[in-house]
Amino acid sequence: MPSEADINGPSESPRWYIKKHRYHDAFRSLQRLRNTPLQAARDLYYIHAQVQLEEKMLGDADIMISDGKEHTTSSGRYATRFIQLFTIARIRRATLAAFVVMIAQQMCGTSGFCFYIPDDSPAHLGMITLFIYLFAAFYSPGEGPVPFTYSAEAFPLFHRGKKPMVV
Repeated sequence: MPSEADINGPSESPRWYIKKHRYHDAFRSLQRLRNTPLQAARDLYYIHAQVQLEEKMLGDADIMISDGKEHTTSSGRYATRFIQLFTIARIRRATLAAFVVMIAQQMCGTSGFCFYIPDDSPAHLGMITLFIYLFAAFYSPGEGPVPFTYSAEAFPLFHRGKKPMVV
């Protein structure tokens, strides 16, 4: 039952709320995560400043005027951010590194052992069994999750939603 409450009860990310200009909801979400309202207000400001800076730096911001105030908004130019995966040096390096670790995982996995051992060898089944066992015993619990973790964390927050289509 506690896990069901966690699934149905969590709020959206404060960052998501801020990107949608729902600051009151973002503040409520941060209050659930922080000890005091002051800490929640501090983090709300930090997230707001970071989102504005990212939108302005990446050239993906539009100026919207509502209630007499000027706001920057992300219009969701998906193609622009996709192209930036290859044109901005820091993001290009993250894209290349994530691609390399994913390919490395595929090349050293059990499918590689199955396809590179000749079928006409009498030890074919034994070798496949041995390599699957070694893979499961040593690689899988240690280095196995690294490509997924690395590719999830290597990109700046603004581009994390765009990388799965490449990597």
